[in-house]
Amino acid sequence: MIADRPHPTASRLLLLALALGLIVPLQLAAAARAAAAGTSLDVRAFGARGDATSDDTAAFQAAVDRAAEIKGTVHVPAGRYLVGSIELPSHIAIEGEGDASVLTLRPQPLAHEGRSPLRPGHMFLPKAMNAVAAVEDVRISRLTLLGNSRAQNNGRPMPLSGAIHGIAILGGKGWTVDHVRAEDFDGDGIYLGANTVYPGAIDIGNGKLRWPHGQSPDGQPMAVGNLIENNIVRGNLRNGMMIAHGDGNVLRNNLFERNQIGIVCEPRPAKGEPCATPDSFPKYSPAVYESAEIDLEPNRIKMRPGEPVIWQQVTNTLIEGNTFRDGPRMAIQIVKGDAEISGNKIVRNTFVDNAAGGILIFAPGATRNIIADNDFSWKDATHLPWILRIHGGNGNRIVGNRFRGERPAGGRVVQLEPGTRLRTTRCTIFADNVIDVAALPSTALVSVDSTLADTIVSGNRFLRGGTIDIAASSRLSGDASACNQ
Repeated sequence: MIADRPHPTASRLLLLALALGLIVPLQLAAAARAAAAGTSLDVRAFGARGDATSDDTAAFQAAVDRAAEIKGTVHVPAGRYLVGSIELPSHIAIEGEGDASVLTLRPQPLAHEGRSPLRPGHMFLPKAMNAVAAVEDVRISRLTLLGNSRAQNNGRPMPLSGAIHGIAILGGKGWTVDHVRAEDFDGDGIYLGANTVYPGAIDIGNGKLRWPHGQSPDGQPMAVGNLIENNIVRGNLRNGMMIAHGDGNVLRNNLFERNQIGIVCEPRPAKGEPCATPDSFPKYSPAVYESAEIDLEPNRIKMRPGEPVIWQQVTNTLIEGNTFRDGPRMAIQIVKGDAEISGNKIVRNTFVDNAAGGILIFAPGATRNIIADNDFSWKDATHLPWILRIHGGNGNRIVGNRFRGERPAGGRVVQLEPGTRLRTTRCTIFADNVIDVAALPSTALVSVDSTLADTIVSGNRFLRGGTIDIAASSRLSGDASACNQ
């Protein structure tokens, strides 16, 4: 057992410094905390067995609570730990030994089985959310996290069920998730969103909450300044990762692979009946639940008769240096009505063989997003609708990307169009991209709709044929300054 107090040498130095008058009493507490900060707590010392059958939830919770008191680190040695939800307070680190430290989520109640919104069943989530606006300064590192969506459904595809995530950063600030593998969760491998239960929410049953002042707060704490880096997110039921309410988050050098494997049954089965078999819902079927390897999708947090919709927002996200591979549907989607989805940068990523396309912007509220210097490649274009589609939004830039593969079944590599015929899309920049797709010189591989205004199209190259189809009434601009870019 590793002691959970400062090292004796550190304690002696503090006492000596105090005796010599080098540290005033008001500084002593801070110095003691600093000495304790390097303390490592072995989760086995708190009763964890790591034998794949014992329930180690209580041991993990005790270890993280103690580590938070001293700003220490919970060490997870090699083993297979069966756990439920682990609630993380501020100023906590939990670190394992990579592939050797495996946490498996035990079966959790689903939404229709009476799961409380205050205890949503995610493997990792913030602690005391109904009393604390934001949990800060958390690190989760070098762990393998396994959900149970396949086992819980006896191998059948699982209908959308309320989304149990691997790591849920709900209103969290300054979290770091690095060198983690998140796989087989009912919801998303990693989720960044609002703390929807603060302040003071009370569970009143049937999945409903009540707040002391009678209605849910409009301004719910968002996920801010979190770093998701060097992780593998694979084989989760819904998205690999979702950001529903966040600002200034960084997603860097991660692998997102073969997520979005769940389906929504159409028609929905009767209670107690299984969902349809996967063969009944091929990956290009409209019945498949639309999701993505990464989903930037704000939620509506309030909708009452006679009141306006209040949206969450996703702003200033950096998505850089990631690999999106073998997704059964699209790699990145940016969607959800008039919500603010702005200032996000998707740069220097690699997209390989995502079956329903690379990036979709399908939101009028998407503004000033940058898609630049990415590599898109694909081998099978049999059911591929397109690679990049801008369907609404203003001031979005698609610059310096490379597209390589066969001509998509949908005909276009890139589609630039408005959300509706009544809503003009302005100030889209499509410049300096390379399209390496075999086609006749007259074949339109890129299309620009007539209702795009102040669109800038310049410097694009077609290496093996193809051209841009620009509608005759499109309003083109040769100067980006017209859009105040």
